[in-house]
Amino acid sequence: MTDKKACCIKRFYFAKEKVHEQTYDSLDCQKLGEEFCKWFYQLLNAENPSLAQERGDWGPQHFWDNSVLKFEYNTTQTNREEYRGAQMASLRLLSLTREETLIFNPNMDSEGLKCANTPHGLVVVAVAGTVHRDNFCLGIFEQIFGLVNCPVTKNWKIKCINLKIIGHNVSGPSESLTRPCIKYETRDLEKLL
Repeated sequence: MTDKKACCIKRFYFAKEKVHEQTYDSLDCQKLGEEFCKWFYQLLNAENPSLAQERGDWGPQHFWDNSVLKFEYNTTQTNREEYRGAQMASLRLLSLTREETLIFNPNMDSEGLKCANTPHGLVVVAVAGTVHRDNFCLGIFEQIFGLVNCPVTKNWKIKCINLKIIGHNVSGPSESLTRPCIKYETRDLEKLL
C-alpha cells in the first residue's frame, strides 16, 4: 500500500497537504467530500476480484462501532436491509464488490456530490453514480455518508450510510445514461445530521 493510500482518511493528509489544520468553521466540506469519496470507492472497488487490483485495508476500522448501514435496492421489487455495527456494515458493503462483483462509479462533479457540515463537526457527504458489473451498466446509486471525526485517533470515521441502488434493465454492454445527480441542497443535507 502506498503512503498516500495509508494516509488518505487519516485527518485528510492527502499527499502531505495539511488540510486537517483548518478549523471546523473553515473546513472545506466539499474538498473533504471529494477526497473521502475518492478514497472510499477506490478502497471498496479494489475488493472486486474481476478488477484484479491491489486490495487496500478495507474493514470495520473505518466505521464507528455503533454505525448503521441502511441499504435499499430496486431491481424487480424494492428491498430494504439494515445493518448495525462496524463489522456488519463493513461486511455487507464488502459483499457487494467481492461476492456480487459490483463496481461503483461515483459522479464527482457538482451535480453528483454535495456536502454539508455542522458547527459540531459532523459532516454529511451525498454522492450519486452508476453501478456496473463487468461491461454492463446495471443502474444508478445514491449514497449518503455521515462522517464524524474521532478525537482519539484524529481520523474521520463513518457513522452512518444510506445506500440506494436502482437497477435498469440493460442487456448489453454499457449504454449511455444521464449522469446521476444528487437533488439535495446543502440545507437538506444539514437536516440529515
